[in-house]
Amino acid sequence: MDDKHIVDKWSLIHFLSGIIMFYCIMYIFSISQKNESKYSTGTCVVLTVIIHQLWEWYENSTYGIKMVRKLGWPDYNGDSTNNTIGDTFFFTIGCLVGILISFIVQ
Repeated sequence: MDDKHIVDKWSLIHFLSGIIMFYCIMYIFSISQKNESKYSTGTCVVLTVIIHQLWEWYENSTYGIKMVRKLGWPDYNGDSTNNTIGDTFFFTIGCLVGILISFIVQ
């Protein structure tokens, strides 16, 4: 399962993960600041993208590849650079959609 394309079957998962992770980070910051976050929305997006990049790095490391194989994908050999870029793109778009949703809901 060598992921070589920018868009693949996991792109939707990365998009949805971006929305969920954005709200998790915003929630954590609002709890730690007693519902008045001193951190900007942009800071939260940057933090979520950094966390995602750390995950991508781990997932494609020797340890991450072994973990993915143990989780049921025995042929997994890591992602290509193009796929990692695509994963990050869709994750970031998810974060931005999370921002839009938060403005609409307010």
